[in-house]
Amino acid sequence: MDNNVVHSLCETLTQASLVSFKFNFRGVGGSQGEYGQEIGEQEDVEAAISFISTVKEVDSKRIGLAGYSAGAGFALPVGFKDARIKALAAVSPPLSMFNFDFLKDCPKPKLLISGNSDNFTPVDQFFKFCQNLPEPKECQSIEGADHFWWGYEPLLANKVTAFFTAVL
Repeated sequence: MDNNVVHSLCETLTQASLVSFKFNFRGVGGSQGEYGQEIGEQEDVEAAISFISTVKEVDSKRIGLAGYSAGAGFALPVGFKDARIKALAAVSPPLSMFNFDFLKDCPKPKLLISGNSDNFTPVDQFFKFCQNLPEPKECQSIEGADHFWWGYEPLLANKVTAFFTAVL
């Protein structure tokens, strides 16, 4: 939660008057617990969605879910199944480390965005995967960006914010 990508994205969403909520998965940073073999991390996502859905200032009919890297691998399967989530954004989805095939059956608006120099998912693999996704979808590759987005954070955050602003 304290990395450059998540920080920039939350800051930009907030500047666009969209509520953002970030959290550490169990066992990360000051969070209690230990790695839950993806199941526990998905439970963390479910708890976060339940919490944010009860916040008075949040329009519970317009909730989007974004995940970066492993966070996308943990969060998007939950958001896919949860009717409270109306749109999904995957930033640098590590396609060889997590199974994202559920997105092939996802009718929700979705944004997948990756750097064309991503160390974990080559750009040709990224676009091949995106080809098989149903509409509505946006698949974007940012020239020069790698998996960690150093120097590209504002561009990335603006694209994700524009997506959520348009679809929610």
